[in-house]
Formats: sequence, C-alpha cells, structure tokens
Amino acid sequence: LYSTRIKSGGTRGVLKMREVINYIVALLLIKLAYDDWKTKKVAVWSLLFVTVLMIVGRILFVSMPMWDMLAGVAIGILSFGVSKISDEAIGYGDSWLIFALGVYLGGVKLLTLIFVASLMACLFSVGKMFRGGLHRKSTIPYIPFLALAYIGGVLF
Repeated sequence: LYSTRIKSGGTRGVLKMREVINYIVALLLIKLAYDDWKTKKVAVWSLLFVTVLMIVGRILFVSMPMWDMLAGVAIGILSFGVSKISDEAIGYGDSWLIFALGVYLGGVKLLTLIFVASLMACLFSVGKMFRGGLHRKSTIPYIPFLALAYIGGVLF
C-alpha cells in the first residue's frame, strides 16, 4: 500500500520521519475507530488533528504525482456528496477521514484502502446478520474498518 518515493533523495532520516507519521496516523485512527465504535460519533478536534498531520506529512515526506493527490481529494469530495445525498448513510466524519486519507495516500491507494475496508465491513455485517445482531435498518461504524485497512497497509 505504501510504495511512493520519498522526497529529499530518500535519506534514512526522511524515511524514518515518514514511518513515524504513518504510526502516529495509525494510532490516531485507532482512537477514532474506538470512538466511532462506541458512540458512532467522532470528535471534530481528532479529525482536524489527523487531517493536519496527513497534509503536513504529504507536503514534507510523500512524493506522488499531482494527479494522484487530486484524485484522492476528488474521492473525498465525492464521499461528502454521497453523505449529503444519502442523509448521512456514510457519516460526515467518515467522509472527512476519507478526504484526509486521499490527500495523504493519493487516489489509487485510497481506492485500495476503501475497497479493503468495505470488504471487511461487508464480511462483518454478513456475519452479524447471520447471528441475528443486525437488521435491514441497522448501521455500523465505518472508521474501524478504515483503520484496520490502513494499519494492514502500514504493517504489511
């Protein structure tokens, strides 16, 4: 999931800082996932902090083609549109996080992340439905699945 070139010639110090940012983002995603799982809400300050970290990390440590970053931004904006049209079937917090991830990862990696997260959410939902825990109108938090997909991409 993370095969982009590193700016500044790929020096060891720059690579380490990118890894640090990846792990900080992963920890913050775990916190957001926990909040989303428990309350189906996330704090705006948490989303702001993650967004700023990803934007700064993108500017300083991640080199990608401009079209890829713009594709990630477009996917995030599209997600906001789906939230609005669907009366928040996808929550605004989910869309905000998808937007921030789009800036940081770019469009191609973001689509991979969304695919993996959606697949995990689907398998979880089917399992819960067969056990009687979910019904047609039930909702599940999505950020935990985004976090798991991100962590899987960072660690493996």
